[in-house]
Amino acid sequence: MAALIVAGCGGDDDDGTTRVYAAELRPNGQTLRLELGACNTTEQVAEVTESETEVRVTVTTRGGIEADCVDFMTVELTERLGQRPLIDDPTDTEIEVEPLPSDG
Repeated sequence: MAALIVAGCGGDDDDGTTRVYAAELRPNGQTLRLELGACNTTEQVAEVTESETEVRVTVTTRGGIEADCVDFMTVELTERLGQRPLIDDPTDTEIEVEPLPSDG
């Protein structure tokens, strides 16, 4: 199953595939906040492909500037992440996922 998520920020300099460096998993087990290798982008698109054994994500950004900052975006999985690894598809690298505690 694949999903496309679009989000926006500000800036206008660089376009292309952007590496995902880390992720936070919300207590519902399906919402991920991704840390991107981009700064102040005007558009972010995530293509998420889920299988029984892994979740792969490819993020494309538009705009942005080179600076000492990162952008974030949120994606919603169709199933809980569970024990499946999260993979940055373009680099074939496993992304560290930090589970967030429940709010009470």
